[in-house]
Amino acid sequence: MSSLENGATMRKVSLDLSSLSSESPPVLLSFSKGEKPEERIPVQAIPELLSSIQNRRVDAPRLTLSFNISPELSPSQELKEHMSLLDSEFQDATNQLELKQRARENLVQELNRIDASIANLTKRRDAIGFERSCVHAALASTRGEETEARMRDLTDDAVSFDKCVASFLWFVQPTRLRTLSDSQLLNVLTAFFSLLASERGDVEDASLPWGEVCAKLVPLLQEARPDFQHVILSILAELGRSEANQQYLFDAGVFNVVVRLLRSINNQVIVEALNCITILATAVPHKDAVREAGGLQTVIGLLAHPSELVQEKAAAAMWSLVISDANKAAARDMQGIEALIRLLGSENEAVLDNVAIALGYMTRNDTNKEMLRDSGGLQALINLLDHPSASIQTKAAGALWNCASNAQNKIAIREMNGLAALIRLLGSHNESVQENAAGALWNCAVDASNKAAIRELDGLSPLIRLLTSENEAVLENASGALWNCAAIGESRSMIRKLNGLQPLLGLLRHPSEAVQENAAGAVRNCAINDPNKVAIRTLGGLPVLIDLLSTPKASILEKVVSTLWICSINPENKIAIREADGLQKLIDLLRSPLATTPIVEKTLGTLRNCSTLAENKAVFRDAGGLEALVTLLQDRAASPTIHEYAAATMWNCARCDENKPYLRNAGAIEVLLYLLRTEASSPDAVHEHAAGALLSLSVNGENKDHIRNAGGLQILYQLLQVTKSEYVKENILGALKNCAANHANSNLLRELDVAPYISTLLSEPQDAVVKEACLLLKNMAVLDANKLYIAQSGAIEPLLNLYTHANQSKAAAQTLQILAKNGESRRLIEQMSRQRASAPPQQPTEGSASHDYAPTGAHQTTSMPRHAGEDARGSLHAPTPAGVPPRSRV
Repeated sequence: MSSLENGATMRKVSLDLSSLSSESPPVLLSFSKGEKPEERIPVQAIPELLSSIQNRRVDAPRLTLSFNISPELSPSQELKEHMSLLDSEFQDATNQLELKQRARENLVQELNRIDASIANLTKRRDAIGFERSCVHAALASTRGEETEARMRDLTDDAVSFDKCVASFLWFVQPTRLRTLSDSQLLNVLTAFFSLLASERGDVEDASLPWGEVCAKLVPLLQEARPDFQHVILSILAELGRSEANQQYLFDAGVFNVVVRLLRSINNQVIVEALNCITILATAVPHKDAVREAGGLQTVIGLLAHPSELVQEKAAAAMWSLVISDANKAAARDMQGIEALIRLLGSENEAVLDNVAIALGYMTRNDTNKEMLRDSGGLQALINLLDHPSASIQTKAAGALWNCASNAQNKIAIREMNGLAALIRLLGSHNESVQENAAGALWNCAVDASNKAAIRELDGLSPLIRLLTSENEAVLENASGALWNCAAIGESRSMIRKLNGLQPLLGLLRHPSEAVQENAAGAVRNCAINDPNKVAIRTLGGLPVLIDLLSTPKASILEKVVSTLWICSINPENKIAIREADGLQKLIDLLRSPLATTPIVEKTLGTLRNCSTLAENKAVFRDAGGLEALVTLLQDRAASPTIHEYAAATMWNCARCDENKPYLRNAGAIEVLLYLLRTEASSPDAVHEHAAGALLSLSVNGENKDHIRNAGGLQILYQLLQVTKSEYVKENILGALKNCAANHANSNLLRELDVAPYISTLLSEPQDAVVKEACLLLKNMAVLDANKLYIAQSGAIEPLLNLYTHANQSKAAAQTLQILAKNGESRRLIEQMSRQRASAPPQQPTEGSASHDYAPTGAHQTTSMPRHAGEDARGSLHAPTPAGVPPRSRV
């Protein structure tokens, strides 16, 4: 038994090992507190018990530890080591306790020092505060005087504008804003707004620090009260009159702030915010920024606001935003079209005006045109055409102008009686109303039924009256509408009867190219009417058109030459064109850099018609026209139509004897032969006119030799064998016929062995081909060496058949007569005749007659181009355009 004494009172703690068995823990500790029974704990808990005693967590002012060890057991080495460990830990705990006590004493000393420092600092702070109060009072007195001075600057007209701006910037510095009372700040803002809104407010002056002003106002707008916000918004709207300031505000993030203010409960703030969007968002990126900030959706929602003023400003902001193409589509997806259409029933003129403008911009999008029709918007706009306000009429007609570029809308406008309403507006005294009404009719008149409807509704007469307007836009649209209307025959004659040709011709001299072009289009369509061709000449229109050949605009030039082409069908007009120096100017145009393929084609069409007159052929040559034709035929990149018309014009000119050698010397024969080569792959129309030109040229003796020397006989015969065109065959046979009048050529044709194939052509169904084949054989037969050759080539039987044919009997008889001069040929003819006589008689062809054989010379013809003059197939007439609708616009 061992014991440990602690304090004055003894408590016994005993460790009893006597009752332990070999399976039990070797040592247990038992202890007692006063009268309480003993408690048994494991030996391993002794350190914790001792620590509790030392830390006074166990109530034991006096404690005795006793260890009872069973006599049967001796202390083990393990117990000794454990006891030693406890002693070490006990000493460590004692040392730590002493350290903590010393640390506490040090902390107490430090706290005392801190308390003393706090007391000293408090005294110093109080002294500084007193001094600060004195200084603040002095500063307040000085600042009040400067504030008053700066305020006077803002309101004094004698102070320079730049100084006023500097004073405003002084006020809105963050440090000074905190010193201003609400009433002072409101006065500053109001004074600055009044300054900007006055005549002195030059916001375009780039020398002033507008960027800094904008950068200060946007944060102030975000933090200000509603009664301040509407003034700041008004200031921003004034600043926004400058594009540079718009960019400054955009960079400062103004739209994010303004869009949030659209949701304000204060109507005045909403109105000013909408006004700001309308003014500031003029650039497309700024408009898109408003949409991206959620502003477009909010604006559309405000169209349904109960306040008419908010509706008006929302509609104005709407049309400003939807100028952006991206916003047009976005607004449609946000039901913006339906929201606008609902407002078309408003009785407020300002609302209607802005809504009509918004619909005008929205309908520049093709999908929106259809949606507006499907949503009932077309009828609502047509109803607005009868509104007493000229401004609303203008905007509604402008929106319909855009809508009418859609094919279905053209029909719908007619069916909704919109044409009649638009025609009524043509009589308005307001030029803007006239402009948009005529523009809408211009687009509507693209539709064929609408053209007729406009005429039947007496729409041509007011359109013609507008041709004397001094307003360029009115003239452009009225002439454009007449251009389209003149695409149908009845309207062409009606325009002449209503004296519309004279003002249209007058507009060809208008300084505006747009007006010139529309007038030229209208005159061109009117010229298709034959009486109009005469009227254009008698009204002095041909010189006007010829003067306009000097225009630098290709689209006008094309319409002018097209009109001259159509007018040149009239024989007297051909003379008038020459007398107005038109041939020279048309030939010069062929060499112009403005001469596009369509212009060259139409110019050649005019020259082709004019060259049918004998008097014009010499003028054409003297003006350098023949060289120009050769150049065009040499251009292998030129269109087939250019080659066709150039060859046809050359064919006409080649009928003039003076032009035949001139063309040879200009190289015409070579280029014509090239076009006739099978490898050139020219179309039949080119072959026809090229062969026709050679037909006329080959009348000249030197040209016959030139054609042979250029290999022309081979080229002509090769094409003759492969072409399917009746007209090409006719002209090739005619050219070969003329060439065969030359003995050298006749010999070459025999060497080419053409007679057998030519003989087969005598049985062709086309009279013209048969006639030319017969005459070719006749000319070849003049040469003695060819008589028997032809007779033995199978020509006698078809010639005898033709002898009884009403149309071919003379040519056949002449050919047989020449062949019969050769004895062997005569025998073959007589033999074939006897065989035919022994055959059953045939019914003679009606109109046939016998002809005496009489010697004849070589047969030569120059022929006339079938399509170079007034072509029965209509190839002289250029396609009739219906007019080009104007671009969509408000």
